[in-house]
Amino acid sequence: KHGVDYLKSKQNQDGTWPGDRQYQMGVSPLVTLALLNAGEPLDSPTMRSAMLHIRKLEAYSTYTTSLQVMVLSSAEPKRDQQLIRRNVEWLTKSAHRYRTQYGEAVSWRYTPNSGSYDNSNAQFAVLALREAERAGVILPDAFWNSVANHFRACQAGDGGWAYTPGTRATGSMTTAGI
Repeated sequence: KHGVDYLKSKQNQDGTWPGDRQYQMGVSPLVTLALLNAGEPLDSPTMRSAMLHIRKLEAYSTYTTSLQVMVLSSAEPKRDQQLIRRNVEWLTKSAHRYRTQYGEAVSWRYTPNSGSYDNSNAQFAVLALREAERAGVILPDAFWNSVANHFRACQAGDGGWAYTPGTRATGSMTTAGI
């Protein structure tokens, strides 16, 4: 309750939370998802304002788009089916495709043309796509096999996963890999 009250007290009047500009508009969907998971009613002023903002977000970064899918799929998936589908299409088209010893693999970057892929963005995309499937947007098995091929290919010799292949495995990225 104290955490929910704190998050609600920090909401801006436009439905966002501080830090959105710095983190590519990801803070507000992340806070909204936390509030949803904590049981905050959708008809509360905080959630109504947050949902208005989140429904206006454009798909441009893996992190924000994934969080938007998770919020929409958790809140009112039937109402937001079109937005969920739009974002699933964006996430699947923006995925980085490459070949591994296991076959085609997919992963994600912060944005489609930025740097190399990483397992943190991949984790958020996978979680979002799983929630989209629960909301009725089904992806082909071949796509999911490509996701699994990515995580197979970049698993470190010690059994863990790193943020990017070739770096030290961490607990958080190993959790994502599993």
